[in-house]
Amino acid sequence: MKLVKNDDLIIEASHRVTEWLQSIWQLMEDGRIDTLQPLPRYSRRKLLPKTKVDEIVFFLENTVFQYEIDNYPVYHYDQQGLKQGKHELISPQFSQLSHTQKRALVEGYDRIMQDYRDPSDVAVAV
Repeated sequence: MKLVKNDDLIIEASHRVTEWLQSIWQLMEDGRIDTLQPLPRYSRRKLLPKTKVDEIVFFLENTVFQYEIDNYPVYHYDQQGLKQGKHELISPQFSQLSHTQKRALVEGYDRIMQDYRDPSDVAVAV
């Protein structure tokens, strides 16, 4: 997907995605992840087969989160109230979610990203 070429909007998108993923992590931490369900109807669902959902979850865990952990460890230790050297930072393990929960995560991510899609991008791929 081609995104808009506006740094302010890209930063906004990043904040919205981070907030969305944080809300899912919080559901996991609170033991309420079973409340995460995809929308009954999502217009782009046919573009998100199980393999694509798994691919996006893998990308979020192993690229986005790993980048954060590798580049901003002090921030993440502080945010989680952990002591450096005593604990290891790891991704939130979204890959362990049920397929339905992964679908809800990806559809939410996709909805956010569609708001920042370059209008000239006519491709339908996620």
